[in-house]
Amino acid sequence: SHRQTRSSQVKNATVMLKTGEPNRDIMAVPSDHNETCAMTTARDIITPHIEAIREEARGFQIPDDVLGRVLVEQAIRIWRESRSLDDIREELESTTEHLDPDEDFTFMRP
Repeated sequence: SHRQTRSSQVKNATVMLKTGEPNRDIMAVPSDHNETCAMTTARDIITPHIEAIREEARGFQIPDDVLGRVLVEQAIRIWRESRSLDDIREELESTTEHLDPDEDFTFMRP
């Protein structure tokens, strides 16, 4: 239910504010928020949209590798609006160095 989801978001936001865990997402608060509005992560906001894009792409029989390539292009386009090319390059290199999901991270990029 909506009420239960909102409650979970509040608990998760509280944990993340205190510990910086579970995944160091950027906390986001709507610009028109009030005290009863829970903070949420950028990942919480963006992931449902990505899943909708994936579903739509499947409907048009767009292969996952093509979708992934377009999403990477769009991420780079967004980053170029506010980040240097060297910073983007470092971000991408760091990402490719840690593709193995079972790998232990010795350093997490902030």
